[in-house]
Amino acid sequence: MEILSETTRCGRSLPGLIARIEAADCVAFEVTDGLLARRCRDRSGLFAWLEQQHDAPGFARARAKAEWLARRRFPPMKTDPVTLSEIYTVLAELMPDQPVSPEIEADTDARFLTADPTARRLLEAARAKGKRVVGIDRSGLPREDLAECLAREDLPLDALSATEDLRAGAASEPDALHIPLTPLHQLLSESPPAFVTVQTENAHAALIAGHAALRADRLSPLGLFGYTLGGPLRIGLERERAEMQSFLAPLGDTDAFAPILSKAQDLLLLLHPALTDATARQDIEDGIAGFRDDIAWIAAELTPDALRLYCQEQLSRLLLAPRPDERRLLDTVSLPDGARAGRALAPAHAATDMPDLDLLRLNETFRDLLPRELVRLAESGELADTDWRSVFRSKPFKPSLWAALRRYQKRIEKRRKSRAAER
Repeated sequence: MEILSETTRCGRSLPGLIARIEAADCVAFEVTDGLLARRCRDRSGLFAWLEQQHDAPGFARARAKAEWLARRRFPPMKTDPVTLSEIYTVLAELMPDQPVSPEIEADTDARFLTADPTARRLLEAARAKGKRVVGIDRSGLPREDLAECLAREDLPLDALSATEDLRAGAASEPDALHIPLTPLHQLLSESPPAFVTVQTENAHAALIAGHAALRADRLSPLGLFGYTLGGPLRIGLERERAEMQSFLAPLGDTDAFAPILSKAQDLLLLLHPALTDATARQDIEDGIAGFRDDIAWIAAELTPDALRLYCQEQLSRLLLAPRPDERRLLDTVSLPDGARAGRALAPAHAATDMPDLDLLRLNETFRDLLPRELVRLAESGELADTDWRSVFRSKPFKPSLWAALRRYQKRIEKRRKSRAAER
């Protein structure tokens, strides 16, 4: 993928970087978000995962806020990193009864870290040239956990400066050549590859998106389709088309959504081994094979129900709110009946007789902008029956919640009136 190439991530080509490494005596890498990338995409995905696993509603946002506050309270210099113990000191004030400890977060984060493919290539080039290689980490993870992760991923360093070392003023090789490496999660947020969704508060999607990002430089766009949707469907669900009816049923009334169910079945023909488009079939199968390689790790974290929920969300998003690049790509692939796969996707401008798609698009389009409680109302199906006035009366000091609900309901009412007038 172009956005994940060495040129994009490092500001120059791989040969250019190696030439700089040859001229240096010492090379320094960032450890977290450098040599090591998270399987769950980024730290917000990690916080969402901890919230879900430990049944701690509100933990993800409170944890992010606690770190922001800790950075302003503890370090002597505002640019200095903070430790997990300092962050959790603040978190104890925001959420006194939350069950996650610094040790739990450190253990989980260390388990989710894996080698970044681009960084590994650069580290191996430096090693091959006989250079001294050091690592610098500002994530707050303890030195012992970082050393264990680096050993597990076979990323040898000559020296490691963890957060506690930097805070103590330990030398971090000031004359070393620092390798600039844009974190994967930053590139994914700015320009995600086709079929790789970036959802801040969805732990399941964050986990699979993180794994897909680690393979994005080795898979074509259709390969990523095979990885992010084909693999979970092949492994997590029955392969028969009839199964699609049962897992798409929660999207709404079966009769109203019958056209969407039919389109889903058309789209899933792309996953059939008999797909006549040989190039597309091979690309998709490569992605599915990549998911199978990772399933041992993913399956240990995702329950069958969680995998099913992920498939529902991904397939409904692709059908009802595809990105332009995804639409263009699927329009290049032929189904067994000769039609283009893009026909299964919602039109660029939905027809007036289509089911109301706002509730279904809410997760992907507005998730990052809406209060968490509003997102939960949408996911539970209670949003349509909730009046903003009652929310205002019960929670007057949460204007972001009731004001967003008021804007949303006015928009839906305006759309319904417009459709009624057109008919």
